[in-house]
Order: sequence, then C-alpha cells, then structure tokens
Amino acid sequence: VDVKISGTGTAGALAGYVYEGTVEYCYSSGAVSGTSGYTGGLIGYIRNATVHDCYSVATVTNTNSNGNTGGLVGNMFSNNVCTIKDCYAAGTVTSASSYRSGGIVGSQGGGSNNVLGCYYNSSTTKQSDTGKGFSVTSAKMKSQNTFTAWDFDYVWEIDGSTNSGYPYLQLPITDTREDIELEGSGN
Repeated sequence: VDVKISGTGTAGALAGYVYEGTVEYCYSSGAVSGTSGYTGGLIGYIRNATVHDCYSVATVTNTNSNGNTGGLVGNMFSNNVCTIKDCYAAGTVTSASSYRSGGIVGSQGGGSNNVLGCYYNSSTTKQSDTGKGFSVTSAKMKSQNTFTAWDFDYVWEIDGSTNSGYPYLQLPITDTREDIELEGSGN
C-alpha cells in the first residue's frame, strides 16, 4: 500500500495499533509521520501480536522526543509475546529520539519479544541499532543470499529490475507445499 499518513498518537501505513493479531504478507511505501507516541513504516504499535513476511520502504518520521520510531514497527509492547519475523525495512527513519528509534523497530520492549530473521538497510534508514534486526548495506539488501531461511519458493522474489532490487512478495501467496486430504461427512 502506498500511503501519506500523519498521526498524533500511533501511526503506521497499515495500522496504528495491532492487539492479539497476525499481520502477514504486507508491504508499504510512501510516508508515515507522527507527532507523539509510536510511529512505524507498517504498524505503529504491536501487543501480543506477530508480524511476518512484510516489508516497508516508506519514509518514517516522528517529531516527539519521547516517541518510538521504527522502519517497520514503532513499538513492541513490554512484557508481552510479540514477534517480528522475516521482514525488512529500507525507508528513511527520522526520529527526535535517538534511543527509541531503529531500522526495524523503535523499541523492542522486554519480556518475550523477538525480532527474528529481519534486516534493514543501514544506508537508507540511517539507523545503526543492534539487537533489533540485522543492519546491512544496500548491496546486501539486494542479494538473496542475505536473507537466510526466507521462503523464496512460495513467499518472496528478488531480481535486479523489480522493487528497486529489493525482495518483494509473490502476490497472491500460493503456498502449495503440502497436499491435504479431507475425509468424512458433515452438515
């Protein structure tokens, strides 16, 4: 989804706040800006939620010095189970708070929150945080070898001429990895 969003609380291209849900196979471009709270390229704030196989190339800006700003997600709620897996961010991230900003997520909170197999472009995001995704160069962001364990058979594609060379989703996702046989009767 290509957006131009401005928010005063939680702001994201897809959602400001996701509670107890799963967000999968989504992407965003354009611009997301916030003046307080949580701002992310895809989602502003997640709590007891999972985000997987998503990306954002949106420009993200938060002007609040206490705000959380991330290339993909602004904040993962503390002491909950939140997971961000197999995602990336490549848009510019600008925050008035240098310690609450990041290439993938602004604040990881605590508890059982995980950022797994996620990458961000250190050159374009202008972020260098650690422990919240892998910081890689523009050239590595455009190489399939970087994205170890990602599903390039059914979910992702990468080539030099599409999506500025970055990975993109095979839409619609058609996962045919297993055949399912159903037996029985019902109403």
